[in-house]
Amino acid sequence: MEDLVNCFADIIDNPDKGFADVTFKVADRRFGGLRKVLSSRCAVFNGMFNRGFKEAGGAEEVSLSQSDDAAGAFRSFLIYIHAGQASFVDLPVDLHRIADCFGVEELKIKDVDIISEQSLTLQNAFEILGLQT
Repeated sequence: MEDLVNCFADIIDNPDKGFADVTFKVADRRFGGLRKVLSSRCAVFNGMFNRGFKEAGGAEEVSLSQSDDAAGAFRSFLIYIHAGQASFVDLPVDLHRIADCFGVEELKIKDVDIISEQSLTLQNAFEILGLQT
């Protein structure tokens, strides 16, 4: 399974290598993806790529400015969608927000389990609640 994760991570991290058929721009980072995989695993991507949205044409880079502060979490999200595994280590709250935005319930459930296992501090309590400190 790790080989599969590494293979997809390479496609995601190197969108210009020629394997990715969609590129996402998040902050100053670019990530690749495979439309058919994304569409089959996520209803939001399916709608985005197959239902008349501008992203359906395939020529443009998909800019996700709402995720600009969470580029690393978006990368983990893409790996999860492609390979079924994600790194929850440093990004569980951001990853949860992205999974919520894209309607990926199974990832939200896994992420909540990780968040609930963390030691609660004043700082991460505000982060978990979505409040700025």
